[in-house]
Amino acid sequence: FVVALSFTTQSTSHANDIKGHQMVNELTYWSNLNVIRPDSKGNYYPNRAVTRGEFASYITRALELPDSSTYTFKDLKAGNELTREIQAAAGSNILSGYPDGTFRPNEKITRQHMAALLEKALRYSNVPLEGQPLTFKDNNKISDQFKPAVATNVYYNIIRGSHTKNGVFFEPQGNATIAHAAAFLFRMQTTIETFAVKEGEG
Repeated sequence: FVVALSFTTQSTSHANDIKGHQMVNELTYWSNLNVIRPDSKGNYYPNRAVTRGEFASYITRALELPDSSTYTFKDLKAGNELTREIQAAAGSNILSGYPDGTFRPNEKITRQHMAALLEKALRYSNVPLEGQPLTFKDNNKISDQFKPAVATNVYYNIIRGSHTKNGVFFEPQGNATIAHAAAFLFRMQTTIETFAVKEGEG
């Protein structure tokens, strides 16, 4: 009885901060696959900004990327699980570091940079990189180098922008939350699976 009670208590705290959340389904989906993990108290902090290192690890776990030592970053500790996951994503050509040889895993990832990683994850998964004209109110704030990636994400309805009374904004320099990351990855995965089925039919 004591053991059963302890499991029940853990399970309850496990969902404390995502219960009733707008992205609870996506967060639960990735939690069940051990992609997005709670802390020791069972909390996910869905409304906290996601870091570069966290998002890299999510992609590696979601796509089950193979280990790689092709690229190393001087600000990451060798043998660390996060380092292994970041290197796996780098080896799969999904991400890269800064010109000074660092990755800066604790920096908050911007929405436009997240779009770039999602686009490369689609390419890695053999999804055609289609795009469509961008109609965000702040198109001019999206860096030119990221516009194709944003257009691909919009085409596949992965990133939809922020809807306000003044229109839809992309907020390229803004930071996405862990909950947003869960939703973007879920839509990415749906897109990948859709094309995998099409290839199978072909």
